[in-house]
Amino acid sequence: MEVVEVFDLTKSYRAAGQLTGVDHHTVARAVAARALGTELAHEPTLRSKVAEAFADKILEWIERSSGKVRADMVHDKLVAMGYFQSNAHCNKSASITFGSQLTTLLACWVMAAPDFSEFVVCGKGTYFDDFAVGAEIAHHWGRSLTDADNVLFSTTTCNWNPMFLNIEFARAHDHPGALINPMLVLCTVVGLSVEDLSEIGGPFLGLEKCSFHQPVYAGDTVTARSRVIETRESKSRPRVGIVTWATEAHNQRHDLVVEFQRTNLVAKRRIVANV
Repeated sequence: MEVVEVFDLTKSYRAAGQLTGVDHHTVARAVAARALGTELAHEPTLRSKVAEAFADKILEWIERSSGKVRADMVHDKLVAMGYFQSNAHCNKSASITFGSQLTTLLACWVMAAPDFSEFVVCGKGTYFDDFAVGAEIAHHWGRSLTDADNVLFSTTTCNWNPMFLNIEFARAHDHPGALINPMLVLCTVVGLSVEDLSEIGGPFLGLEKCSFHQPVYAGDTVTARSRVIETRESKSRPRVGIVTWATEAHNQRHDLVVEFQRTNLVAKRRIVANV
């Protein structure tokens, strides 16, 4: 295997150098030369490595242990199996360099390209076919909103309203502290509903009839639930349908915080299954 190929696998000049037996500066020059579309003036001279003769055996142990191997134990096993010469000098030399070489072999094993055929594809979201008018969906455990969330969201969106950023100003208007930006509350609640409602895919068509009922303060936790209020076919896009939900969010005291209606295009099960 060439030096640059080992670098592509390990993403480390030093690891590639240890595995191929060259200086890490040589690896860096080889990678730079490839980027420029040229070649090194002289091919790097590969030095012999302590682990070279028994790398296959080490990789076998790494595979069998799912990467949970210790350098000292592997070294002792190899000595017992006669892979090293019996003189003390050779064993001492091997012990000094063995740990780093085992580490790079482990890196190669961990970072090798995965076989994606072994991964089970798990579908997420709900298909258009599975939504029934009147069905209610309780979304996951909720989200606690913090001062950090509020400051970051408000400043990122250039919303300088002192009610959200000035505690004393908010207290002067009969609030116990700065309010959480209502748009952050709305975005959070929409986010809580995505996994159950629209994650399967389909463009967002709009949000309407949005009402804020209670202020939210740092430390409050919002939870959400939705009800399907309309489903209909798309005349122009047979692969999707149109679904509208009414969503409500409550705080930890069960007070209604915000409610709205949201509409999305949602993929159909029968179409997706045949693609």
